[in-house]
Amino acid sequence: MKFFLGYILFLIITFSFFYLFLFASEMISKYVYLKIKLFFYPSPQLSEEIIDQVLDEALEFVHSKHRPWGYDDLFAEYLNISGEMLNKRWEELYGTKIIRGALNG
Repeated sequence: MKFFLGYILFLIITFSFFYLFLFASEMISKYVYLKIKLFFYPSPQLSEEIIDQVLDEALEFVHSKHRPWGYDDLFAEYLNISGEMLNKRWEELYGTKIIRGALNG
């Protein structure tokens, strides 16, 4: 009986390490594939004029809201809205899918 329990424990440990190895190798291969793809086929970047225009629009939008209360975190809202507006403009110009690092190089 002891032998049988030891064998089951051995199988559980072996399969768990094998699963972890497969998971890690899958993540590493996806990372390497994305890096190679971005190296050979870089994503287009928005020009500085477009980025400045979008950030100015986001700034005007955040400051145009009526807030009767005080102590509102406007900078966090500006960061959120500017990111969304940059993504929207990128999708309008280049397509629907943004590859990570396309906007900031």
